[in-house]
Amino acid sequence: MKGETMRSNLEQFIVGGALTLLLAALVPGVAYSQDSTQNDPNKSQSSTQPKTPAPAVNQSSATSVNPSDASYSVSLADGQAIPLGADAQAAQVGVQGQAPAGQAARTQLLYGGDVSAVYIENYTPSSIANATTGVISPYVGLYVPTRTGGMTLQYRGTFAPDSAFTGDFEAYHALTFNAAGAFTHRLYWGLASQAEYGSQAARFEGPLTYLLVGLTPVVNPVASGALLQGRNTAFASNLAKLGWRMTAKDRFELTGYHTFTDLSSNPTLGLAGDRSNAVGSKLDYAHDVSARLRFHLYGDAEHVLESNCNTYGGGAGVTARLSYSWYLDVSGGPQWTSANCGSQQRANFYGALVKTLRGQAKFYVVGWRTFNTAFQTASTWQDSVAVGILYPIRRFTLQGDAGYFKGDSLFVNTQPIQGYFVAPLVRYSLTEHTAISGGYRIFHATGGNTVPGNLQYAVVSLEWRPAPVRVR
Repeated sequence: MKGETMRSNLEQFIVGGALTLLLAALVPGVAYSQDSTQNDPNKSQSSTQPKTPAPAVNQSSATSVNPSDASYSVSLADGQAIPLGADAQAAQVGVQGQAPAGQAARTQLLYGGDVSAVYIENYTPSSIANATTGVISPYVGLYVPTRTGGMTLQYRGTFAPDSAFTGDFEAYHALTFNAAGAFTHRLYWGLASQAEYGSQAARFEGPLTYLLVGLTPVVNPVASGALLQGRNTAFASNLAKLGWRMTAKDRFELTGYHTFTDLSSNPTLGLAGDRSNAVGSKLDYAHDVSARLRFHLYGDAEHVLESNCNTYGGGAGVTARLSYSWYLDVSGGPQWTSANCGSQQRANFYGALVKTLRGQAKFYVVGWRTFNTAFQTASTWQDSVAVGILYPIRRFTLQGDAGYFKGDSLFVNTQPIQGYFVAPLVRYSLTEHTAISGGYRIFHATGGNTVPGNLQYAVVSLEWRPAPVRVR
């Protein structure tokens, strides 16, 4: 009986993959017919999508929960960083070594999506094995440039009609809004809001989650590697930034933010609901030594309302473009944490090293310690490491992402959260706007509110990124 079930699921996965390939064969013609820039000589390149060269990654992605900079928007379609203000565009030049595209772009409607076939080979300690499902991930966004900056509004959904985890229809929704601009030539501002809601099963069967750390979009280790125990979740994060340029080389930035997390109850599994609200602020001073070197000092504080947890700290950092292809960003300093926050932390740190290889190839390694109440509320401080590589070879793109995370234990009787994942992927571009990809993902997590165990599954996807529609 078990062998028959395995054969049946394998047949479903093969059929799903075959349908994806069939769609891949049919869609290119449609994609070409929709790309009006190919046929309209009156449309210049400046009216195309406000797209920047991929800083480090370029894989279908969901949103990050903790926005790190309101001057950027992380694309929910492909994980790229979209600079919204003049400062962000200038910083992007420092990372990329070239001016970002889209500065003259007009208001545009962005859309697209993925269709995937998922085959779960093994998931222990549960009884799920050799299970298959189909996943649909539509995407829609709006890009609006302004006189002093720009704004984006994006939505991405993940729908599994017959989830391999539950056997039922599961859905997960992600919505982001980013805006940046300036009141005067000295005073500038930024806003960032992100919200997610839905089934953890759908979230895990969908695309990986990316996060903007510094100026580099990297895979989010906790969001991508921690499957929370069977229930719906809601996350929201809001950030507001106000900046002041003292001189051409000196500036101050004051940032305030709020993070909300809600884990619904599940009486079947004996899981109670859990909720947290955290508010924080950060003051940063930056001095540009040269076009390639910047020093900065910072101080921050955060408070968790429910547990009366308080943490504050500060430090110094340096951002440097070491050469045409090397970019370095490091910072760190002392940290103080109250007893209600769990383990005492003595330091905060962040480090990123990005290497631009030949062509559009990229490599990054990022490590950081962050105060994070999102995705699970059984810990606060988390250490994370993310590594990624993107290497195009003509129509093929070889990509790999991996991450590791470890959190302190908030409660005495709670096991600290810890885990890792590895996600290699191969993509083949069918046209300028369509591609087919195949990947394999390996996950392991323990502690916190996660489902402990190992998970391995394969994904075959048809990715559709049509040309944007110019609204005005």
